[in-house]
Amino acid sequence: MGDSKDTISQIFNQRYELRQRIGTGGMARVYLGYDTNLGREVAIKVLHEHLADDPMFKERFEREARLIATLNHPNIVQVYDYATAQKGDENVCYMVMSLLKGKSLRDILEEHKTQETLISHERILTIMTDLCSALQYAHDKGMIHRDIKPANIIINPDGRAILTDFGIARMVQGTQFTQEGTTVGTPAYMSPEQATGATVDSRSDIYALGIVLYEMLVGHPPFIDDGTLSVLLKHMTEPVPSLSHYDFIHNQQLDSVIMRVLNKQPENRYQTADSFLDDLRRAFKGEPTEAENMPDNITKPSDKIISPTKNLDIKSKTQTLSITIPKPTSRGVLMILALGLSLILAIVVLGMLSRNTSAPVSDIAIQNPEYFVTDFRDEFATRLPQDNSAGLIRQITSEGYHITNNRNRQAIASIFNTNTPYTNFIIQLNGMLNTGSSPASGYGIIFRYIDENNYNVFAVDGLGRFSIWVRQDGQWIELRDAGETWTRNEAVMPIGNMNTLEIEVHQNSLTGYVNGVQVVMLTDETIESGKIGIYVASTEESKTDVFITRYQVMEATRAMTDSMTGVDSMTGVDSMTGEENTTPEASSETRRDDN
Repeated sequence: MGDSKDTISQIFNQRYELRQRIGTGGMARVYLGYDTNLGREVAIKVLHEHLADDPMFKERFEREARLIATLNHPNIVQVYDYATAQKGDENVCYMVMSLLKGKSLRDILEEHKTQETLISHERILTIMTDLCSALQYAHDKGMIHRDIKPANIIINPDGRAILTDFGIARMVQGTQFTQEGTTVGTPAYMSPEQATGATVDSRSDIYALGIVLYEMLVGHPPFIDDGTLSVLLKHMTEPVPSLSHYDFIHNQQLDSVIMRVLNKQPENRYQTADSFLDDLRRAFKGEPTEAENMPDNITKPSDKIISPTKNLDIKSKTQTLSITIPKPTSRGVLMILALGLSLILAIVVLGMLSRNTSAPVSDIAIQNPEYFVTDFRDEFATRLPQDNSAGLIRQITSEGYHITNNRNRQAIASIFNTNTPYTNFIIQLNGMLNTGSSPASGYGIIFRYIDENNYNVFAVDGLGRFSIWVRQDGQWIELRDAGETWTRNEAVMPIGNMNTLEIEVHQNSLTGYVNGVQVVMLTDETIESGKIGIYVASTEESKTDVFITRYQVMEATRAMTDSMTGVDSMTGVDSMTGEENTTPEASSETRRDDN
């Protein structure tokens, strides 16, 4: 998986040796390295090459890296070195950091979820003490993190919490891959102002840390990230569920701290990390807090949630995304936007209530034979094929569903073993084409599957393109213009990056989204219903390696839809293949995507 050691090593000087790749994220790859000058192991973070295509990125990277390297705090990962190097015709930006031992807070939370337990309040306070100390130090130096989440917090073997990825979000913000009115971050942990693309300051970090505190206390964030923009709406408009809803928490002082730190208005939150920590300490002692006189920002206790594991069926995904939000140009527009968001939110709540009036709105009952979400670590993982034969490997790993397709020009359909014929539905898939694969390899969502010769596909490839077809009687039919097979779109992240695909099916209407952006909408009456699954196709190079980290099937009642954006796009020149047969050939014509 990924680039070979020899290939990547060419971008470094002789000081650093690469030992192995140890992680991949939406913005960078991380390698275990060795500093030959100082004789120590280090972590080397290599930002994805496409970021450096922006002519302004190199300057921004060096400026931000220089600032990050000045941070010297026991609870912030230390940056030792940084540089921009050449890899062929590309610029590659990298940072050399201290190698951290231990587990991420995300992994620890998942372990507690599996054991149906929660982190002790004593340990929570220890973690929060470390994190508040790190933030106060950075904020005093004028630096904002912008992407605080459990995955960016490492707990070392001594129990010390260490904050990672300082400044990475700011490096990407404002590049050609993010436009004005765009925000970079993780939806489940975004402050309201960050969700709208507004200017953020240290109080946005404090809000995100409050979300982390809430998750440690009850086992999940206050607003579950279902892969749509609805979680951002909740941050902006919906009251935070009170801790008093949980019968295992009897601490009004903690409720008041949560109320203040997660206030929608930055001026009503704690203004510094130190003041947040001071009040949290008082709350854990049961002493009066300064937050108890703040404006109400939480829902009042109503239906008790008996068990801390009741709401833990859905894992909150923490992929860092770049999300475009319309930027208000006046106070009047802002008011209209707020009213519109409120109306949409009301539709969401009414829709949920109409489907299940006996359950609290916050309970999302999705784990049933028809509608489910899986990160491939639960019973639903057993419904996908696992095999190793003749150039095809399909297996469940710690990173998700891993498909290696080394067959020449063949598409593989991995179908969920269910008896449900899906007619109207929404499917979301999180996946990545790993570096080292042929960039023209494709992966995506299979739906309305009848057999290997009859089904629909919505897919992306490693060249930043998407397409949508129907396979009928063994023949591939493009559902847009006949000659338009693969279309470039700026929403599609290239090879080595995670993409979130979504297909929404209402009767004959098909709407496709990539990373929250609508890229296609059309009708198709070929197949009425069928099974669902995952599509992975190789090229003539026979090198395709894909990880699918999440797959979700929902009822076709979408609370909100994104407006369609027309963009200039180009079809590619490579070709794909069919399910054990032949897929549609890519066109070399230059076209405009008018879908």
